[in-house]
Amino acid sequence: MKNSSWVSAISIAFLTVSCSSTMTEEFDTIEVETQKKDLTFSVQSEDFQIDQSSLTRAAASDVLKTLDLALYTINSDGTYSKYAEVQSSSSDDNFGVISVPDVAYGTYKVVAMGNATSSYGGHATLSDPLSITYEEEKVPMVYYTFQEVTVSSTTGTVALELKPAVASFKMYMQGTIPENVSKLRFDVTQCSNSFDATTGLASAGKIKDYALSLDFTSSMVGKKNMNARLNVFLPVEDYSTNSPVTIKATAFDSNGEEVVSYDFASVPLRIGYVTTYTGNFFQNDEQDYSITVDNNWGNLTGTY
Repeated sequence: MKNSSWVSAISIAFLTVSCSSTMTEEFDTIEVETQKKDLTFSVQSEDFQIDQSSLTRAAASDVLKTLDLALYTINSDGTYSKYAEVQSSSSDDNFGVISVPDVAYGTYKVVAMGNATSSYGGHATLSDPLSITYEEEKVPMVYYTFQEVTVSSTTGTVALELKPAVASFKMYMQGTIPENVSKLRFDVTQCSNSFDATTGLASAGKIKDYALSLDFTSSMVGKKNMNARLNVFLPVEDYSTNSPVTIKATAFDSNGEEVVSYDFASVPLRIGYVTTYTGNFFQNDEQDYSITVDNNWGNLTGTY
């Protein structure tokens, strides 16, 4: 009897070990598969104005030079972590439609930045949606969106509803461009070249004085009625009254010597508006400038 009991105990022990081993192996091989989906984003062109003077309408693919998009998740401390980023240029096939592959199911914040200036700016830096800048810290004509998207099996094409991000200052120079000028510099106060997509305003704590230099090409010399343009991010939506912004325009010759300079004080600026100063900039005595502030940009919304 004792031997029988002892044998039975050993059998039970082996059975227990065998079952435990089998169950452990089964649990170890179980993998949780993350559900993912390829996302498509698109921009619409209708009602977008490419030419503020003639009010001509054009397709977004004819206007935007670059289009950058990033997906973010929000951390417990309120900061953002970039999940994915895509850059595209107007030379790309099907420009205006952006695909982001293998996006895990969940909710994300989407930032898209469109640059409509061909001569500078390039692509946006999207490491942090609270502080977005462009190449060489120059501000091109920017359109943007800050949206939320929830990714699931039923998520379709997401429309990017872009709107103006900058206020624009334009100096319309009557008279002839002199032969001795080489560069034009704008020195601006109380604005920013850093953008917060979550607010649609300048990045907090980055309101400062900065400069933008533009070259006078040889083809401009001797011509009349030329435009020079400066785009800025404002800390508030509307500086059209009681504006603290001063813009100093200075022309230099090829040796860096000043040719002419003019101070524009209390410049009325507003996001999505073009403030135009018209006058003879190269006239030696002080010239009164006529001022117009026009809201004629239009929006980019919807899908292609």
